[in-house]
Amino acid sequence: MNLIKFDHTRLGKVVTIGVQPNDEENLTKTLTVITYPVSTQKQSEGETAKTSKVIDLLLKAEQRITIMGFLFSATISGDSSTTASGRKTDLKEIFLGGGVCQMTYEGTAFNVAIEKLSIRRLPTAYDSTGASVVADGEAEFSVQMTCVRGDDFGS
Repeated sequence: MNLIKFDHTRLGKVVTIGVQPNDEENLTKTLTVITYPVSTQKQSEGETAKTSKVIDLLLKAEQRITIMGFLFSATISGDSSTTASGRKTDLKEIFLGGGVCQMTYEGTAFNVAIEKLSIRRLPTAYDSTGASVVADGEAEFSVQMTCVRGDDFGS
């Protein structure tokens, strides 16, 4: 399992997520497509539609990264919290705090804004008193998030 670290300097929060090896990168570009019309008269004369023209002048691309991972109860160097619940709270604060945070992904650090965040509690074992039994290092929450790579406006 790989680790992805989120560091929001302004909020002073650092969260590490253990990720499955099925993270996904989505690249999107804004293109202008011009489709030439062919009149009905020309169609009846056998003229077919012309190939559309694509204008890609803006060179504007968007990079989105979808991450599916887990929050653990364990001490991870640099993290703000040592429990999965604490990491869940920190991750929500990073999301709600807005702006960009630094994400370290495959050994490279870059700025991202978290666009979507879903946190789900995983089924756990319970003891005879009904208390949750979670071993140190065991995943307590699954996380699915989409991040957009970029910088804060004005920076």
